Amino acid sequence: MTAKQKTVIGLVMLVLVFLLGFMPQYLEKRQLQRELAISIEKLKLSELRDLAGLMLLEGLRQNYGVARDYSSQYFDKLREISEQAENSTLKAALQELLSSRDAVTAALSKADPASASQLQAIFAKTQTATKAQP
Repeated sequence: MTAKQKTVIGLVMLVLVFLLGFMPQYLEKRQLQRELAISIEKLKLSELRDLAGLMLLEGLRQNYGVARDYSSQYFDKLREISEQAENSTLKAALQELLSSRDAVTAALSKADPASASQLQAIFAKTQTATKAQP
């Protein structure tokens, strides 16, 4: 075997060893990125449920100003999640919830006690829409 052949074989072996070490880490990284994306989506949906609950709680306590602040946060988060949602069922449910923004904001601005029933409906729909997701 000549020196040139030994060099070529050595380089081929080096590339093979590199690939054998690289591939498992690459595949593990991809799997962890998928798991992270799912966890982030679950966290955002959980935050949405929390905001719906806080909005309802303050509405039932007749703290309409605080409930309005929570509703603003809720609908902003709802819009953000709905724009990023890949699941068509989730996206449709979130868009339906988003359509009630003006009515809820108006009711809370007027300090209307009847807004509690709207908030209860939003809370229930939010729970239903977000609990069934991955």
